[in-house]
Amino acid sequence: MELSPKVVNDIHKRGGTILQTSRGCHDTNKIVDNIQDHGINQVYIIGGDSTKKGAVAIYKEVEKKLRSARIRLKQRYGLAVLRY
Repeated sequence: MELSPKVVNDIHKRGGTILQTSRGCHDTNKIVDNIQDHGINQVYIIGGDSTKKGAVAIYKEVEKKLRSARIRLKQRYGLAVLRY
């Protein structure tokens, strides 16, 4: 799905998710592989307690796969930022 300004303009007014994602049962290895495959070096993860747990799991997996990289995970007010 292309996330153009027109598509996300009023995203905050809609409930649920437009990305067709669901809670739980994520494949952390697959997520990290996709992050690496696409050359992404910063991830913003927004949500509550369960989302923070997922962010920590992703952080740990990135740390394991990229031992030489400098990785930071900052969490505050429902936002987790993963940078490496």
